[in-house]
Amino acid sequence: MPATPSPAGSQYVFGPSANDGDMLQFKNETGIVSWIDLNGYAWGNLGSISYAAANFADAEIPSGSGTNFTLAHSPNPAASLMLFWNGILLQSGVDFTLAGNALTMTQTVEASDQFVCWYRYV
Repeated sequence: MPATPSPAGSQYVFGPSANDGDMLQFKNETGIVSWIDLNGYAWGNLGSISYAAANFADAEIPSGSGTNFTLAHSPNPAASLMLFWNGILLQSGVDFTLAGNALTMTQTVEASDQFVCWYRYV
């Protein structure tokens, strides 16, 4: 799911029950997804999952200088990071390395260079 439904509890999916033929209700409230049957019986953790909605960093300028920079968040997934240096899309593992939210460049970035990125995080 991309985000928590608004209002909470507005996301419902119905499917067959495993017990007495009742239908199960897929109920989403505050980011937790759980199964209950329509008679009100809770199924505990059976089928329960949680998720984190993706956030986006748009046109972030990494902090730092030279070859060492820090992002505000750790890109998740890491492959979502799009890093541009003077308008050129850089390649992870070739032009830079990423460890958490730390960027290490293979060449020195000058203060006058345009250095900007986009990525997802949770």
